[in-house]
Amino acid sequence: MACGGHQWPANASVNSRDTAGSSARWCRRRQSALCVCRAAVDRRASDRGPTNGGPHMRAVLAPMVAAGISSLLLVYGITLFTITLSRGQLFLRAVPRSIQLGDNETTALIKQCYGVYGCFAITNEWISLSRPISVLPQSPKTLNVKFCLFTPENPTECQRMYDHDIESIQSSSFMADAPVKFIVHGYLDSGEKRWIKRMVAALLDHQPMNVLVVDWVGGSGPPYTQAVANIRLVGAIVGRFIQILHKLHGTPSNQMHVIGHSLGAHLAGYVGDFLHKTSMRLGRITGLDPAEPHFENTDPVVRLNPTDADFVDVIHTDSGPLFSGGLGLHQPIGHMDFFPNGGKKQPGCGTSVLDAIKKEEGSLIYGLRRFIGCNHLRAYEFFTESINSDCPFLAIECNSYEQFAAGECGLCSPKLSNCHRLGYHADANLTSVDRARMRLLNRERVDLLGRPLGARTFYLLTGNDVPFCRRHYRVTVFLSDVAAAVRHGGDMGAFKLRFHSASNVTDWHRLGDSDQYFEPGQKYVHVSAVSLTGPPLAIDLEWSHSSFLLNPLTWRLLSRPMIHVNRVVAVHMETRERFVFCGEDLPLTSGRSARLRFNPRCRPQRPAGIGSLYATLANIDIVGGVGSSVMGLVDSDSNVIPTRRRRRRRRRRRGRHRNRDGKLRNKSRPRNRRVWNGL
Repeated sequence: MACGGHQWPANASVNSRDTAGSSARWCRRRQSALCVCRAAVDRRASDRGPTNGGPHMRAVLAPMVAAGISSLLLVYGITLFTITLSRGQLFLRAVPRSIQLGDNETTALIKQCYGVYGCFAITNEWISLSRPISVLPQSPKTLNVKFCLFTPENPTECQRMYDHDIESIQSSSFMADAPVKFIVHGYLDSGEKRWIKRMVAALLDHQPMNVLVVDWVGGSGPPYTQAVANIRLVGAIVGRFIQILHKLHGTPSNQMHVIGHSLGAHLAGYVGDFLHKTSMRLGRITGLDPAEPHFENTDPVVRLNPTDADFVDVIHTDSGPLFSGGLGLHQPIGHMDFFPNGGKKQPGCGTSVLDAIKKEEGSLIYGLRRFIGCNHLRAYEFFTESINSDCPFLAIECNSYEQFAAGECGLCSPKLSNCHRLGYHADANLTSVDRARMRLLNRERVDLLGRPLGARTFYLLTGNDVPFCRRHYRVTVFLSDVAAAVRHGGDMGAFKLRFHSASNVTDWHRLGDSDQYFEPGQKYVHVSAVSLTGPPLAIDLEWSHSSFLLNPLTWRLLSRPMIHVNRVVAVHMETRERFVFCGEDLPLTSGRSARLRFNPRCRPQRPAGIGSLYATLANIDIVGGVGSSVMGLVDSDSNVIPTRRRRRRRRRRRGRHRNRDGKLRNKSRPRNRRVWNGL
């Protein structure tokens, strides 16, 4: 017998008096949800007569219900454990939403108070799909937060201070009139790491200031869930420390800058929230690739947000999906969010373990850490370099990285209102328009897509090693429209170039991330980042042919692949300077480079039009469905075969212009206007 598409054993007869017993035995063996379907059959059979063993149905349903409930609980437990384990959470403590704060017996489970630091509760905003597990922070004694002070008097020796030891603060070399910078590390980190020492040295070289390293190593260890909870209390401790500095030295909180990496970025947000509750305002927060697990798409009170300080700038370097190894947030959460190289994969990462060990001076542990978390670590490397670099690290405001790479976001305006510097100098040259948009973000309004109203995203390109800063050029390649180029047609491939100046030569740079089809008479725009000193005097241009085995539109069988270049225009996106390099319409074969020199008087040609259908088909992935559009090849104007067809049409056209006696007909009044327009 079949039930819901499943076959039941032959001995389980509906009209048999032993139906209930056989069904129960079969269900105990199978423990399957098909028993529910069998119970429905037995119930319908019992309605038809008393011969179906109605009193035995309860004996069948009871084990079925118990087995179903057990299966659901098992699946839920396995799913919850998998989600937790994927984020490195081996210590689990779930808190249900239904517990009320007013119940004295359950308050200890969801609320904990630590004196001057305040109370911490697990309410609805702290539990969501992105944060299925939430726990309370550990005690201040367990966290043992230490503040390490560096000043020009002690640039390398740490002066330890504690918020509960006023004498340690009063006896320090703290400078009341100098700027104050806090550096906060993240998960599985400490205040004695090399990157922190390098950042401290760079800050002190920039100007005299107080640099305070927040060391919360007592609470930054596993499990990750507990470390996420601990930063709430550490943020309150840092906020309390800022209050003490203001009371002892008169240092205003709006002149303090907190720099946090990974979990430390969200910790900096909790510092600003703590001060905001006491009518104080933090001056600036810099989030260096804020951590994604337990913070993506959460309530603003849970993560770093623009209301935590007067100015919040965020650098995203590892914002890929979590399952692919991305550890940082992709969601814009600041007044200005910077996405170097798109914010997901950084150039130079994932190349070699030996190179990573070499960069860490031969340390195996630090080398492996750099190799695994290279994208995540680039955020503080970019920031450290930006402190004293002559290169401005300018980023351009744009809606997406794809539009930026295609040169669709324009150039920097003369007042740099649409361009800002990544890193330490991000708050320099803020205009009235910038401050107005910052105030709009502070209202915590979102658009239809869930993005904060006024959110600003900036993009830039960097190098693959120190120094990372590069200068951006929007490079436009104009392909020639001469007769030889049109007869030859287009080809598939990719460009790469390098710049020559009076003082240096750059490395080769590829234009575009993937190969594409190049047509005669068209132009192709890409953004290139170069480390060039002085204006460019010449460029080396190289084109490489490529073809796809599954796409015959990219094949070149009867002739050599080549393209004809009319000129290359490079525009400095920061200074708006324009440089033209003439190609003189010469053919460029695959694999051979040609040097184009600066010459603003190249041969003019008609403006580039819309690409042909042939080029569109050539760029389509054959697996994605090029077969449905192959007929467009017949109407293409960039292939050799349609060119022959045009010559035949031209000859027929000349024949229609003559009468039967061979004399030319008046073209101004054609006899068949319909045929004439069709030519």
